[in-house]
Amino acid sequence: MLEQTLAASPYLAGPELTCADIMVNYCLTSMRTFDGRDDLPNVRSYVERVSKRPAYIKAMQIAGPTAVPPDRPERSSRLAAAPWCVGRGGSSPAANPVARSTAL
Repeated sequence: MLEQTLAASPYLAGPELTCADIMVNYCLTSMRTFDGRDDLPNVRSYVERVSKRPAYIKAMQIAGPTAVPPDRPERSSRLAAAPWCVGRGGSSPAANPVARSTAL
């Protein structure tokens, strides 16, 4: 199904990148069973297309499989300052209206 969808469109939901593309691309690049498959040319070009985008590269640096673990000081200090980062050193939903609204 993925191969057929990507034959008709550059991204899953049409001509524009969406969060669905980020989530699916992460799964595809994390699966060992996808490596070495050459029977899915549209999926392979899709993975390359999404993976080359600057925002995806930055996201993988922050939260990808090779990202610095959150217990390291250089990363945990950034997370502690983020109001959306509930449960990772950020403020609790009860104390922060932004975190509370996104947690609901």
